[in-house]
Amino acid sequence: MIKKYLKIYQRAIKNSLMTFLVHRFNLAMSGVANIIWTVAQLISLRYLFLKIPAIQGWNFGDLVLLLSFGQAYFYLSWIFYDMNLQQLPIKIIRGDLDKMLLKPVNVKFLASFEKIAIPQILVMISTVTPLFIYGLRLQTSLTITDCFFALIVLGLGIINFYFISLGITALAFFIGDVESIRFFVLHTPTNLNRVPLNIFPQLLQYALTFILPIAFLAFYPTMVIKGRLSPFTLFSIELGLIYLSYFFSRWMWQIGLKNYTSASK
Repeated sequence: MIKKYLKIYQRAIKNSLMTFLVHRFNLAMSGVANIIWTVAQLISLRYLFLKIPAIQGWNFGDLVLLLSFGQAYFYLSWIFYDMNLQQLPIKIIRGDLDKMLLKPVNVKFLASFEKIAIPQILVMISTVTPLFIYGLRLQTSLTITDCFFALIVLGLGIINFYFISLGITALAFFIGDVESIRFFVLHTPTNLNRVPLNIFPQLLQYALTFILPIAFLAFYPTMVIKGRLSPFTLFSIELGLIYLSYFFSRWMWQIGLKNYTSASK
């Protein structure tokens, strides 16, 4: 079964690469825009820390790392699944979902990974990688093990957010404008990745850890690199949250598919 889905995913990569080669100009424009945005963020942070030495114990280098992890989540989610999930309401309206349901492949897999945003991979490499390296160079104490564990925390956080996003996207079976809900619930709060979680009230900190676990996308990976948290404790929490979000997404899709009426009827 795993081999079957790997072959399907390889075909999706190939098709996405062919599409990318046709629209190379879009990559250039996207790359320039994202580089300008990244440089602007660095300049604003640098100017801020000319006025103050630190924010709640976080210095300039720490916030650069925070920004790099937040951007890594943004690109990786868009590359692998978010672009596809945004198309689900359109597929339902057009009747394309009927074709997907007839294929001998899990419909949630097709809805999530039908295409890969190849251009964003190159954009991510050109923006997030130098930003991450710059943030690491500004750290006073750093180990390769901490970096490795921090990336695992980020990876598990992205998996968790994928299942949450998959579950919320299933509302498209009931609501026409589900994208507004996705934007409000998933995309708007992720802007908080740019600031340390500990500047917020404790109740909000708990909410952003256990209810909408944004903290695992940037804040906690940065804390691991800074040596302020045990990664194994975070792994345990994340695995528990992934378990819950997986069953949430599964339950939402089961209800949604039962409610779905074929466009051909």
